Amino acid sequence: MVNTLETLIKEYLEIRGYFVKTNVKVGKLLTGGYEGELDVVGFNPNEHSVYHYEAQLDAKKWDERIKILTKKMAAGRQYIAKEVFVWPGSDAYQIKQIAICINAPTSDLIKSNDLTFDVMGIDDFMSKEIIHFIKTKGIVFDNAISETYPLLRALQFALNGYSRRPKIDPPSQT
Repeated sequence: MVNTLETLIKEYLEIRGYFVKTNVKVGKLLTGGYEGELDVVGFNPNEHSVYHYEAQLDAKKWDERIKILTKKMAAGRQYIAKEVFVWPGSDAYQIKQIAICINAPTSDLIKSNDLTFDVMGIDDFMSKEIIHFIKTKGIVFDNAISETYPLLRALQFALNGYSRRPKIDPPSQT
């Protein structure tokens, strides 16, 4: 099943020059199976940066979600340089880890759990990252996002328009 948020994150990283892997199984167990799966991991060789995103749009309570995310992020820190993007000196790169959730927890919850990763609500991620990026591209006619990024391109049409910015009118009464 396709996870739209993971696909959107993947496109967002790729269009910015990242090599991206999704749903990466890490930590092969001797008894079979894997220790965990990482949702989206991107490496940018020009910026020497690694991003690890976890997309959590479930209805779990925060205490349960924090446990899951903490385990997945720990697996990311342990295995990204060893199994996901392996190259000489890869263990020297700092990994930026971000969990995208339905909503962001309070700062008190983050402090009390001593989280080693950032947590963003989906609305903040969309407005601060995706929509901001799309708006900088302008109208499709002048600067179309490649069709290899269908979600980003659809958002560009919706937000920026083809030849002029869309004006939002109420639906016609028929």
